[in-house]
Amino acid sequence: MAKQKDSFLGGFEGSLGPAVGYRWMGRWCVRSKATQVRNPRTEAQQQHRSLFVQQVRLASTLGTALRLGMRVEARRQGLTAPNLFLKLNREAMSQSGEGQLQVDLNVLQLSAGRLPTVRLTDVQVDADGVLQATFLPNPEGRWCASTDHIYMVAYAVAEGLVSVSLPVRRHQGWVAMQLPAAMRGCELELYAFARNLDGICSPTTHYSRE
Repeated sequence: MAKQKDSFLGGFEGSLGPAVGYRWMGRWCVRSKATQVRNPRTEAQQQHRSLFVQQVRLASTLGTALRLGMRVEARRQGLTAPNLFLKLNREAMSQSGEGQLQVDLNVLQLSAGRLPTVRLTDVQVDADGVLQATFLPNPEGRWCASTDHIYMVAYAVAEGLVSVSLPVRRHQGWVAMQLPAAMRGCELELYAFARNLDGICSPTTHYSRE
């Protein structure tokens, strides 16, 4: 970086021959124009880009859940909900030898915050496609408000489809949703989290069939 000398023309911005002018900290500066754009395409870099694209696509698929579960915490950290999702799930996502995104669904986080968690227990789907689950309102035994809302998220991984329940109160102990027709009969991963009236959430818990 070099400073521009004062002249009757003043400083300049933009390209001028082989130089680029700009202002930095109130001063006019100049640097050499790049002679070529570096865009390395090594195998490792292409794999990294491919993984990132797939991660962003997953965040988009989970968009409704992330807006409910991460928006407030994301704002607190100066991030968007998808960016916070990628940050929190860095260890849960990897790439297979064939370049496909692999996700540890047991630890995937769709929400972020300090509220006490909830835990889905018995899950049933009736002939009309209504998914219902009971839950432990406060498995950690911490103080919590009865006004907290509980959300259940159903994720059909193979189909790339997601459905989020309407909220119920923490003390209710059960939650239900009408599955879209396209999700009926699909293998589902189920998650739950709490959200208070200020939008602060709990970490996500995954339903285990064991």
